[in-house]
Amino acid sequence: MSESIDFEKIFRPRSIAVVGVSNDRIKGAMGFLHSLVRLGYPGKVYPVHPQMKEVLGFKVYPNVSSIPHTVDYAIIGLPAALVPAVLEDCIRKQIPFAQIFSSGFAEIGTKEGVALQEAVVSTARGKIRIIGPNCMGVYHPGARLGFEPEQPLDRGNVSFISQSGGLAMSFIDHVSDRKIGVNKLVSLGNACDLKVTDFLEYLGKDPETAIVSIYLEGLQEGEHGKFFALAGRMTQRKPLVLWKSGYTEAGARAAMSHTGSMAGSYAMWRSIAKQMGMIVVHNMEELVDMISTLRQPPLPAGDNLGIIAFGGGTCVTTTDACTAQGLSVPPLEEEIQRKILEFVPEEGTFRVNPVDLTAWIINPHTTRNVGLLVGSDPKIDALLYVLDVEYIVRQCERLSLDPERLIRGHAKCLADLIKSTGKPIVSVLQKIRDGSLAIAMRAQFQETGVPVFPTVDRAAKALARAGEYRSYLRALETEKAK
Repeated sequence: MSESIDFEKIFRPRSIAVVGVSNDRIKGAMGFLHSLVRLGYPGKVYPVHPQMKEVLGFKVYPNVSSIPHTVDYAIIGLPAALVPAVLEDCIRKQIPFAQIFSSGFAEIGTKEGVALQEAVVSTARGKIRIIGPNCMGVYHPGARLGFEPEQPLDRGNVSFISQSGGLAMSFIDHVSDRKIGVNKLVSLGNACDLKVTDFLEYLGKDPETAIVSIYLEGLQEGEHGKFFALAGRMTQRKPLVLWKSGYTEAGARAAMSHTGSMAGSYAMWRSIAKQMGMIVVHNMEELVDMISTLRQPPLPAGDNLGIIAFGGGTCVTTTDACTAQGLSVPPLEEEIQRKILEFVPEEGTFRVNPVDLTAWIINPHTTRNVGLLVGSDPKIDALLYVLDVEYIVRQCERLSLDPERLIRGHAKCLADLIKSTGKPIVSVLQKIRDGSLAIAMRAQFQETGVPVFPTVDRAAKALARAGEYRSYLRALETEKAK
């Protein structure tokens, strides 16, 4: 049971043995040692190699048992055949946790690989807990702990469990680009000992984690019941976003080759996951879109959107995209429509909902005032703000406006709308070209806490799934009230 696992020593180890250092920066465990140094890990670090005397200014020990101090955590980056003997040395040293970076175990599908993994499990049983093998291990910005030297140290409240080391690294890059900080992340690889369910149970109770996300290829035999039970309890308290791969026959076969996990029936997975209140996604973009949307409380109270956009065609296509996802775009109250005309001219303007601000959308004050009106309609549950970035750029050039000041104005406008309406707001920055101005605009919007999407389709899909989670929570409340 995860209650008996001291996760503090996994995510905040006071000392780490790095086994498999060398003079080659990319060989064995050297990448981990470089990362600990560059990230400013504050604990004690003990490199291990039988011949080396010093590396990166650290004294190198010939083996783990020769380290004269207590060690909480070991990172092992050696050829697979050497790992069982190193584990025995870690056991003699009474190290409670070891992460095995090395590959060449059950994931390669050979008798030798399977036998090596069984040897690891047999050696460790009851004496040391294992993360991996074939994994990147732990990333925890709050403890300055990671596996890549340039990983950001911005702390957040989103945690991630991944059966892929590469996708764990990609996840960090994607959420960082959206100004989302990670709380805790673990890459489990083959999960021969510590399982997805162990970390799921821990993160479900972790007060520093508000949203849990998972990349899952499959589970070990007998683990499914515990997984779904834990997930069902978690989703009553915090969102759980699940990216379950292997939904094609070829993908399931690849999952077995990657981590040795049994993918199982994807239709079964999807059906049970939705019953348990999990939010199911299919790729990295959807995963990060959902996290971005869920980070801005509250959840939409209903499915009615108020849309503010530039251009009649954009209004029509945005409405189509939203209604195709099961969202509604109801007419605004007539008094609100009348007041909108105090800020934009009647000619060529949609004001029923969606609201087309035409050229006036460049003015942050107009956007704010119209947004307040749309958000004041009791029927409206959330606001969708669609901005044509190329138009903003052209107008700044044509009118000699300060683009950075204009961007700050629009970001402040959205921040004011969040505070004043108390309703969720998402934004779409369309036609966003590479360049400093476009990057600055996206960054300013994200720093207000407003989710930013590149397309209306992605924004609509994320809002619809957030609505499904809201409906799940309401159904639970209704059931409890009976």
